[in-house]
Formats: sequence, structure tokens, C-alpha cells
Amino acid sequence: MKSYFFSTLMIIGFAFILTNCSDDTGDTDDSVNVDLEVQMRVGSETLSDGSTYTINGTTIQVNAARFYLGNISLDGNSNLDDDTYYVVSENNKSFNLAEVEEGDYTFAYGIGIDPDNNAQTTEDFTTRPPGDPLGLQEPTMHWNWNTGYKFLRVDGMVDTDGDNVVDTAVEYHLGTNEFFTTLQGTDQISLTPEDNAITIRFDLAGLLDGVDISTGAVTHVGDNKPMADQMLANYTKAFQIIN
Repeated sequence: MKSYFFSTLMIIGFAFILTNCSDDTGDTDDSVNVDLEVQMRVGSETLSDGSTYTINGTTIQVNAARFYLGNISLDGNSNLDDDTYYVVSENNKSFNLAEVEEGDYTFAYGIGIDPDNNAQTTEDFTTRPPGDPLGLQEPTMHWNWNTGYKFLRVDGMVDTDGDNVVDTAVEYHLGTNEFFTTLQGTDQISLTPEDNAITIRFDLAGLLDGVDISTGAVTHVGDNKPMADQMLANYTKAFQIIN
């Protein structure tokens, strides 16, 4: 009977030691599942398709606002999701990126499509499976008359006669390899299991800062290069990391 009693105690004690060892090993798990959130804004207002705003003193109704985001890196480790791009819109602005170790990181990302992927023909992108960000989109994010994607697309109506009623359709479409841009935060971002999200703010008012939209002018890059160049110069105002 004594032998049975002591054997039981030894088994319980051994199990206790194993449990403690397992707990110690679990304490070293410091991985972070990183999320990316994009805020769509017009100044302090939320950017929504179909809504009307005042930018540079002109009334504008935004019917569509889309852009490609990709080539994401943390501390220079590029393409956490290799060759993965996101079409950002008011209804598609939350993404899961990757699992990394807890720590402080420098965050960088691209607006547009890299030159290799941008060299696809209409046939290339139309054969991609449904749901592929580089496949068919509505509204379209590819120029049928030219190889390449629309990196950023804003469609709407503006008021050209000052009566606060929109009357003229406008399109601001940016693309071509020249407009592929990488942006990097100046401060490191601390990522922990409890604070795992990186937040980017897109501000349409920042994109159009200094751009005269009251005339109803449009740009598809080649047909109004000065307007397109001004918007490209405004990327640092339009896209900001706000962690």
C-alpha cells in the first residue's frame, strides 16, 4: 500500500514539473499578427462614395476613390505578402499583413504597382481569378488602351459656376511607372500583441492641395501632366502613417 502511495506522489510531482516547464516555454511567445488599417478622409470628414465635400473652395461630389497599396516592408524586409497588392476603397480598408516578432519597426509601403507587375497586357489581367486585386475591378483599375494599371483613381462631379451645385464630371487617374511611389514613416512603430495595427490615413484634400478643380479639368496623366505631377507631389500630404 505504501509503495502504491509513494508511486502516485512521484507521478504527480513529475507531472507538476512538466507543467511548469511547458508554462515557461509558452512565456517566450512574443509574435505579433500585424493588421493594416486605412482611414479614408477629406480633411476631418470621412471619405465616402457619393458624398459631397468642399475642397479648395469648390464643391466636389466623390463617386469613386480607389488606389493600389503594396510593396509593404518592415525594417526593409520587403513584401511581407510577396507580390500582394490591395485595392483600397471605403469598403476595403482593413488587411492582415503577416506575423512578426514583437518590437519596433520602420514601416514603408508603395502606392501603385511595381514596374514588373505593371507590364501586364489586358489579356494578362483579364485571365486572373475573381477576387485577385490585379484582376478585373469595378470600376476598372486598368487602362485598356495601354499596358498598365491605374494606381489611383478618383471620379466625381465638381461645381464650375460657384452655385454649390455640381455640374461637371471629373476624373483624376494616375498611373505609369513614373508614378509608382514608395513612402516611408519617419518614426518607428511599436508592435505588440495588444497593439498590433498599423494605420495609414488617405486624405483627398491633401492630394488636391493647390490643384484648381473648379474648372472641371481632368487628368489621365498624359492628357494633363501638370495636374498629375501636382497630385504626385502631394503624396506626402495625402498619405500619412498615424500610429
